This record gives sequence, structure tokens and C-alpha cells, in this order.
Amino acid sequence: MSQKFITTGNKIELCLTKHGKVSVKEEQPTYTSQFMQWTEEYVAQIAVPIYKGQHIGMSSGDEYLLTFYTTKGLYRCRAVVLEQSMQQPTTAVKLASEMEKY
Repeated sequence: MSQKFITTGNKIELCLTKHGKVSVKEEQPTYTSQFMQWTEEYVAQIAVPIYKGQHIGMSSGDEYLLTFYTTKGLYRCRAVVLEQSMQQPTTAVKLASEMEKY
């Protein structure tokens, strides 16, 4: 499984999706984050995303397209936000699709 290639500190780019697809009509911003750890098999703890130098609040249930930058190349999957803690600052996301080499 490609999850084993993802390690602490790997860069992640996130883009909000609508119904599992990135909207072409609406230009969605791309947020930057870092992978922290796997807390469960398909649940990842990531740093709170940043956009233009500001932390981005994410709502539970929102779906994002995640692109992981690893030493083995780029991997993509969809993920759903479970919860976000600004005190930590971390976000828990659950993978909603298989990781694919990008």
C-alpha cells in the first residue's frame, strides 16, 4: 500500500472538492500542509493547512483532494475532514479513496 511511502514532514497540497471533483468553473485555492502521523489505518493527522500565510479553518465533513509529496513521487487521494484543533494546530482527515500514483 502506498501509505507506507508517506512519512512525517511530507508536504501535502489540499484542494476543496464538490461531490468528489475539483470544480473547473470555480477556481479553488490550493492549501499547503504537512503530514504528521497515521492515527488509524486510514486516518491521518496533518498540520492545519496554510494559505497566503494564514491558518485555514476546515469544517468536519468537507472533502478535499490531497496530493502527497514523497520520496517515491506524488500520490493523490480524496479525504474527508473529521476534526480540526487550532490549539494543536492539527487536522484529522480520513482517506475516502485509494492512493494513486500521480
